[in-house]
Amino acid sequence: PSTTPDVRDRNGLPLVASMRSLASIDPGDNGFEELDRITSEYESWIAEQVARISELNTQLQETARIHMTECSKAARRMRDGLSLLKSDSQIRRAFELANLAMLIQQLRSRREARSASYNQATSALMFDVPYEALDVNSLRASECSWRAFQIAFILASLRSTADSGDIDRERVELIWFPTGGGKTEAYFGLAAFSIFLRRLRNPSDTGVHALMRYTLR
Repeated sequence: PSTTPDVRDRNGLPLVASMRSLASIDPGDNGFEELDRITSEYESWIAEQVARISELNTQLQETARIHMTECSKAARRMRDGLSLLKSDSQIRRAFELANLAMLIQQLRSRREARSASYNQATSALMFDVPYEALDVNSLRASECSWRAFQIAFILASLRSTADSGDIDRERVELIWFPTGGGKTEAYFGLAAFSIFLRRLRNPSDTGVHALMRYTLR
């Protein structure tokens, strides 16, 4: 059946999280209220589905319970990720920088690429137009946001990404969604968080940190 990456809450309002807020560009808004709202809506949805299990055909009830148990685990990991952001200042800073990076790429990706040529004499790239700094305070910047499933994936993966000893480190995380929903961006967001956290923990730690392989089409 047709599906959409855009989710709304029980009041019909879009469930999104502002990248600008999560980057803490405005001192008075860290975006945590939006993260709590998304997590709470998911927890409420799970409770509603669990209540419906007894209405299903008996042959389907066990599978439904298994699915809802997995959903509940994901919700707990999301809630845990939010708690981690609130309690660990270094992890929160890596998260803020990751959101700033994703905000910048959203603003930059809608612009025409600058033509460049390589100057062998100076071993430098020469651009046809000078670099123009992005305005992260613009109206367009305020509209850049995570879809619910994207930020949910990142929240649920925070602790296992930050803690090499976490039990969920053994999980293989995969976003299942049709083309165009925003899977790659969610992966980029988590990769950015991990890269920033690694550098914050050890500024001299350099080298390859993330490998991405795209399917052959």
